[in-house]
Amino acid sequence: MNFQGKGAISRPTRATGRTTLFLSLLLGLAGVGWIDVADNSLIGLKVIHAKFIPLLQLLCAIAAAHLVQWYSDYVSYRGWNVTGKLPGGSRWGAPNETRLQDIVDGIAVLPDGKEDLQRISSDLEKLTKDVDQIRWNMRSFDFFARFYVFGWHLLLPLASVGVAFYLNYNA
Repeated sequence: MNFQGKGAISRPTRATGRTTLFLSLLLGLAGVGWIDVADNSLIGLKVIHAKFIPLLQLLCAIAAAHLVQWYSDYVSYRGWNVTGKLPGGSRWGAPNETRLQDIVDGIAVLPDGKEDLQRISSDLEKLTKDVDQIRWNMRSFDFFARFYVFGWHLLLPLASVGVAFYLNYNA
């Protein structure tokens, strides 16, 4: 997801998030017994009697790195003030800007008669519809931006860590 031409989530955050999800899934599957790794080596670490302490420690370190990376992205996201700004020209579009500007310029001219008042009334109705559409688009964009930043890149990886710990210590 991009905002104002820049990625909302950086590459390191996406990488630590994927690693966290993968390792959590692997440990979760092993915790419920779907993967048998007793007395074997798993990603270069010796696993004895399915004790995953080194891997769980590694998962904690990766989750901490992910949290730091995510927080730095969040600070940037918050600095964009996503909820208060309109998307850039690629989302707003030049034809819409021209149309809205034409309406505003036409309203700015003092009316001479009844025809001008009717035209201004018609222009105001068009402007109201356009503003309502822009408002709805901004709400949709704001919802998805929050889901992407908070849900997908924060809650999902951290929840997977919690599930992996639960499955390994309570199974």
